[in-house]
Amino acid sequence: MAQSKTLNAANLEALGAAKLAELLMAVSKGYAAAQRQLRFQMAVGAACTSLVGLGGNLALAAAVVLTAAGLVAQVSFWTALQARRRSLQSS
Repeated sequence: MAQSKTLNAANLEALGAAKLAELLMAVSKGYAAAQRQLRFQMAVGAACTSLVGLGGNLALAAAVVLTAAGLVAQVSFWTALQARRRSLQSS
């Protein structure tokens, strides 16, 4: 059995969703890259959750997930690119 002080997936799961959400908010505060990654994961999770209504059509479900992930990645990329361009122009 792992020690409770050991940082691993099993011990983090034992903390529960509410505590992990609180920790993620604290850790990502002030770090735009971490916040973008969290938003990306939430968007992909929302797309996966919406697949429940698609029934047993695995191909359609896979297409929806890949499309949603691609769209979120594009938005994240362009947002980061615009931020980088603004920072270069201001310096």
